[in-house]
Amino acid sequence: MHALHVVLASDGSEGALRAAGWLKANFSPSDVRVTVVTVHHAPIDVGSPTFAPEPAYAEQMEDAAINEARRAVSRTEEALADFRPDCHVIGGMPMAEILIQFATDHRADVIVTGRRARGGLGLGSISRALAHNAPVPIWVIP
Repeated sequence: MHALHVVLASDGSEGALRAAGWLKANFSPSDVRVTVVTVHHAPIDVGSPTFAPEPAYAEQMEDAAINEARRAVSRTEEALADFRPDCHVIGGMPMAEILIQFATDHRADVIVTGRRARGGLGLGSISRALAHNAPVPIWVIP
């Protein structure tokens, strides 16, 4: 029997770290192969070509997004140190589609994510998009 391949979608948030903790509490490193994926996107869209950002500003925003994504991966990797996860930082939008494509390309058995919905018991936009579109099971950890 092969180890379950888990893609853990992480933005470094409390929800993502809870999902990492849930994996640690429910699996041993020999049970699963964990791949941590963080998707970044620099928020430089301003809605009009007339007000497009200067190239230097756009580059600064992209660098900031990449650095934040690397910090997110690092926090999650630390939380799962015993599992020695593979870690990836990927740029693009929409984030759920990028995660689904990654999971498909890397033959993941399941995608795990934390819940980040603002209040209530609902799913956040990424978790909802994953649940509706992913070809593999999605485990959303509260």
